[in-house]
Amino acid sequence: MDVVFSNTTEAFLDILNASSKQVGGLERIHREASLSQRALFWLGDNKIVVTQTPIPSALIQQCKNITGWSTIDNWVPDSERLDLCTAMLDNGKLFRQLVALLKLRPKSRISAYAPTKNFATLIQNLRAAGCDFRTVENVSAEGLWIQAYLDSKAGFRLEATRLQALLRNVFVPDGFVCSDEMAAEHAMAWFLSRSKGCVVKSDRGESGWGTLIFDQHDSISSAISKFRQQKEVDAIWSYTPIIVEERIHTSEDALISPSVELFVSDDEVRISYSCAQVIKKSEFRGVFLGPSSMLASVRQEVEAVGKIFGERYRELGYRGYFDVDFVVRSDGKSFVLETNMRRTGGTHVFDLSCCLGLSAESHHYCSEDSVPLRATVSAANVLNHFGPVLFERQNRTCGMIPTIVDPVSNTLGYIAVGRDEANILELQRNIRSLIDTYGG
Repeated sequence: MDVVFSNTTEAFLDILNASSKQVGGLERIHREASLSQRALFWLGDNKIVVTQTPIPSALIQQCKNITGWSTIDNWVPDSERLDLCTAMLDNGKLFRQLVALLKLRPKSRISAYAPTKNFATLIQNLRAAGCDFRTVENVSAEGLWIQAYLDSKAGFRLEATRLQALLRNVFVPDGFVCSDEMAAEHAMAWFLSRSKGCVVKSDRGESGWGTLIFDQHDSISSAISKFRQQKEVDAIWSYTPIIVEERIHTSEDALISPSVELFVSDDEVRISYSCAQVIKKSEFRGVFLGPSSMLASVRQEVEAVGKIFGERYRELGYRGYFDVDFVVRSDGKSFVLETNMRRTGGTHVFDLSCCLGLSAESHHYCSEDSVPLRATVSAANVLNHFGPVLFERQNRTCGMIPTIVDPVSNTLGYIAVGRDEANILELQRNIRSLIDTYGG
């Protein structure tokens, strides 16, 4: 049995709390909470998925119909709290229920979206209650410190530059680690005065949040003014140091953000999948897996570099999931940008592809996690409206699979499965047409 804690808000607890009273803060919190629904597709059958908000029952039934899974339970300790694992501890009835279940099924596996201090405390309390189970993450004090260090922009950059100095195939954008706002402004001016664009990153930024991008033609004064404005209104910029690095220019028609997800255990570093990230307005929106997602040479390169990072992180003591994100310059050279020390936005897509038996080496998968719809969203309405393109109605070889239904923000997440490149493009056009007519 698997018990999965989809602690998507808990992973960024302090940042989300700090930004909750700012413009857009509550919307961001709610979006992070809705992403926890993706955990429905992690791993396989016979699991309990613990989420901050309930997964619609119609989506759970759809998942069972598609996969043939029979035993999926969704537990929700307290929908009002961001710290999911602590909420489980504080919900005495549900915690005792979990203890009883784990004692009936020793050697069950417990994992999380991200290894947090709250998750580690929950694990300690379960063991103190006499439960015998396995974890995939290193939740010791040292393990949590290593995870936080590698998840920071400064920690990643230090490790990446070390690897760059040792190896010929690891490349990091030129840049500076700045101790404060003034140092960051000097670094921005350094790049722009040399007709180079730059990217400014908060040490704790994620999925495009806490990132500013400036073109080589931007003036120093306007760039610094925009940076100061953002620092005034967004708490993400209170986390230092601040990274300022050269902007890597890409071909307009290229899939410019490859990524590779890996799993690190005591015994091995294993590549799960490589993909192209869907980026819109500097924010992560989804992934594209399949033979056409990137050039074969790029895939080979990013997977080789990913393994290098995995071996280094394993040596440091990290255990669990992580990904390495890249950008490909217009001349074809790949640069590493960051590592995210947790399950990522493509984990559910890859796990589903394994369950369906439709490998991403032959089939194509596209996902989007937050598509706005014009009318009130419910799982029943979504399944009805998108019925013509649903996976189970397309001979189970292609089609759309809704993964997130959020009635508060009226947004939809989905995975599209295509037999080949032409099929996935046609399917995406049909899905877009149905998105445009939803509620019409």
